[in-house]
Amino acid sequence: MKFKEGNLVEVLRRDHEPCGSWFPGSVVSARGNYCKIRYKSLSNNKGEPVMEKVREEDVRPQPPHKKRKRWMVGDVAEIFDFQCWREGKIAKVLNNNLFVVRLFGSIQLKEFHESSIRIQQAWHNNNWSVIGKVFVFLLMLMLWFTFNFSLANPFQLFQKSASSLCINASLSYFEIELHFDLQTECLTFSF
Repeated sequence: MKFKEGNLVEVLRRDHEPCGSWFPGSVVSARGNYCKIRYKSLSNNKGEPVMEKVREEDVRPQPPHKKRKRWMVGDVAEIFDFQCWREGKIAKVLNNNLFVVRLFGSIQLKEFHESSIRIQQAWHNNNWSVIGKVFVFLLMLMLWFTFNFSLANPFQLFQKSASSLCINASLSYFEIELHFDLQTECLTFSF
């Protein structure tokens, strides 16, 4: 997607975490493979919004708001913490729409209101898709096949390219291949 001045976006920054964080902002200008971004929540020592030139591949539009009916212990979500969206796992459900969450890369538990929690979505080929449970479900399905059919491990995990992983399963009656894009965190599969 080519971004234009004024587009509301999020920028992936990997400063202190392996998963990175998504910082809200807007496009000031876009040239070639770079965008100049004005961050919404980051300010300099004068109180002015921080502006930064970033690679276009680290920029995505702001995701659409998708309401989850019910959050449960173990759900992985994006949590708004310290001016950015970070990945975390719900550890406890409290009253009044409050949740205890462990942010990835931290051992600390923190409390958040439901308004600071959103469904994980990936931007891939100019479309949004919900991520999370599908990948876990498919891994569990693979383990179920292995144990219930007394198979030697029929699954191969290999790096298909610098930016994607592939899981290949060859069973006697079908073959499935999963592709996980490391940059967009998008999962696709084929039979």
